[in-house]
Amino acid sequence: MHRKAALQILNKARSMYATEHVYRTVNPRDFGHLSHNFYHDMQQDLESLGFRHVADVEDETVKRQRPDPRTFLRIMTTNDGTVNAAIYQIHPTILWRLLMFVSGMRTTKVVELQTELENRYQVITTTLRSQDLFPNSPKLFRNFQPRGIPVERLYESHQGVIERVAIEVDVKPIPNAALEDILEFENRQMALQREYLESVRWVTKDYLLKQSGGNSKLAESLFDEIQKILREEEQNA
Repeated sequence: MHRKAALQILNKARSMYATEHVYRTVNPRDFGHLSHNFYHDMQQDLESLGFRHVADVEDETVKRQRPDPRTFLRIMTTNDGTVNAAIYQIHPTILWRLLMFVSGMRTTKVVELQTELENRYQVITTTLRSQDLFPNSPKLFRNFQPRGIPVERLYESHQGVIERVAIEVDVKPIPNAALEDILEFENRQMALQREYLESVRWVTKDYLLKQSGGNSKLAESLFDEIQKILREEEQNA
């Protein structure tokens, strides 16, 4: 009954995490539909906390998804490279914005802070909503903060999580300061997600419940259909 939707969800997860992401540096002037004031203001706020601008890049792997977020990432890092920042605005075409609104998603402006630890676990503090993300690997400590939170408070919250996690698992942050290092760090994050999603067969009932707006019957149906598709693939392999 919900096979088409189930297949779309499964294909979305696989296309997002099945391969390493490819990035290219871009000129912000080519993204006239975005709020450059937002990028500028967030960059200034981060610079006041000791961050420096590294590069503006586009994730070409995500760009091929539907919807194309039509965005670029402004990447920044602290002087020691232990905290990386990404500023971006998700702004697909009007049709996709309407569809996202109906489904409960919102076009949004995001500031995200990330740190990698010695054991390759990662701490991620973001203004994205938890329900907009695929099930999360336990090796990724996600710290969700409200949209519009002052950057200074976002940074304080991130540092607090780093300190707590470092004590719990007895590891220290490691630096990723150069653009190449930061992009490799991003792909290690994708690999952790892929490993976890494969272990749970790509989705969980809790994730589907959030995606279906709390409709437990629909979530159960989608989950069963996805598992059926996976079993069919295994039988035909």
